[in-house]
Amino acid sequence: MKSTVWLATFLFLAVSQAVFAQSWREKYNQAADLYSQEKYNEAAALAEESLNGYLAEGATSGDNHASILRLLATISFSRQDFRKGLDYANQEIQLRETKKDTVLAIALVNRALFQEQLGQLGQALQSLTEAHNLFLASYPANHNAVLECRMGIGTIYYLMNDLVKAREWLYPALEASDQKGEYTQEILEGFYYAGMVDLESAEAKDALNRFEKAGELYRSASLQQSLDYALVLYGKGLAQHQLRMYEQADATLALSQSAYEGMAGKSGEEYFAIIRARVQNAHSWGKPELANDWTSWLRANPEARTAYGEMNTSLGYYYHGRGDLSKAEAYYREALVAFGANEKSDALRRAEASLNLAVLLADQGKVEEALTRVSESLGLIESIGGKESVLYRRAQIRMGATLIQAGKWQAAQSTLEEVSRTMTTLPPAEQSSLLNSLGEVAWRNGRYRRADSLYNAVLYPYEKEGKTPDRYYATALNNLAASRQAEGRFSETLTLSRRSATVTRQLFGAGSLAYAGALENEALLRMRLGDLLASKGRLDSAVLLY
Repeated sequence: MKSTVWLATFLFLAVSQAVFAQSWREKYNQAADLYSQEKYNEAAALAEESLNGYLAEGATSGDNHASILRLLATISFSRQDFRKGLDYANQEIQLRETKKDTVLAIALVNRALFQEQLGQLGQALQSLTEAHNLFLASYPANHNAVLECRMGIGTIYYLMNDLVKAREWLYPALEASDQKGEYTQEILEGFYYAGMVDLESAEAKDALNRFEKAGELYRSASLQQSLDYALVLYGKGLAQHQLRMYEQADATLALSQSAYEGMAGKSGEEYFAIIRARVQNAHSWGKPELANDWTSWLRANPEARTAYGEMNTSLGYYYHGRGDLSKAEAYYREALVAFGANEKSDALRRAEASLNLAVLLADQGKVEEALTRVSESLGLIESIGGKESVLYRRAQIRMGATLIQAGKWQAAQSTLEEVSRTMTTLPPAEQSSLLNSLGEVAWRNGRYRRADSLYNAVLYPYEKEGKTPDRYYATALNNLAASRQAEGRFSETLTLSRRSATVTRQLFGAGSLAYAGALENEALLRMRLGDLLASKGRLDSAVLLY
């Protein structure tokens, strides 16, 4: 969703006609005109001639030189020649770096765009941070240039999977923009990324509100004919999906797909993500047949191989939660095939799918095979992203959960407590998973009060702060019920078991195996309490589902 607004806005400000020889100035102007007509190859050729002519005069520095480089960088960005564009951007910064002003700050923002496109996120963050400090030296804190730069920093943190830092930069900048009532294109993009942070923090209601507001702002500015607007609709559809508004989600995602196709055709990572979301929503809606054509299209499209793998990982995760382990395993293994054993670009995605498969294998009782797979994934993740990455800590949590199932309580506790030292930097879902696993270790060791405390820590944001229920909530309810039963607090256990069954049905449907398991748990408890009639009714329902 990154734009070239900075590049385009400041393209023609610094060229002095007095210094340019007439022919080179004309070529510069012609190149700029061709760029505005989207004739990028012709523009690039003339801009190169302009640069060579300028240098032939013996001038190697100054604003004119920097302006030609800015034009060449802008054209390179539009041609998606990001390495050459980064080279031009670096040359411009070398010319301007002695003067610490807003012109240099803009050049740094431009460089960050290229660095982001090349996956150099750490360098992009450095460029934007330096630009932010320069803007603050000249402008008030609520100036649009400052706020846009903060949006960019927050976006980079989001792309680096640091949701805590992303939130710290994006949310205050958006609040300041709301107070001003001014929304530039970069600020509108900030709404999208803040909404994605909400989604990945399991705050779907906040995300939906944010995407709806962004959509209204795009429409009021007559910006519906833009890819950014199509992606805002995509985000809204994801939020509706998380809120189990499946019919509305399908309609919104269909609008997003149509809008995207009208501007960019049926290609690109964003387009594949929209299609993948429609497939996943159809399965959650209980209408997987609606997704057959899209699934086949993704499978047959070589450019969509990664998207197809991610789709299978997500579907495996969904059916795993429903308790349909055979279907989940098939999707996980299909994802691993799609990512390819030797594809370096998909190595981390393959590791994540393998982790999910390991948890499933443990659920099937194949604990040693699961431990081997988790260990291999940990090694792969460490070799690529190091031990500080969120994915590595997620893998450690999976290792802890698998060790629990293997009955290796001490090893599980050691692994999980190591992760807990950095818990505040983890996404909310991983925090919940970690607390649930730590609670199970405590419960297995007979430390019921400690287990209760950990499970209640998971439940708190759902029951006190309005967080949308998910599988972690259902797991915590079930685990707390087991802990209370071990303490002999059967009345509380029954209340928790009923809530767990209700939430499981809401999450995965009345026909899911997960709901059957929840009914069975409640039935066995009622049997113990002597309520045989109610117990039989729930067992009969569970048997039918099984």
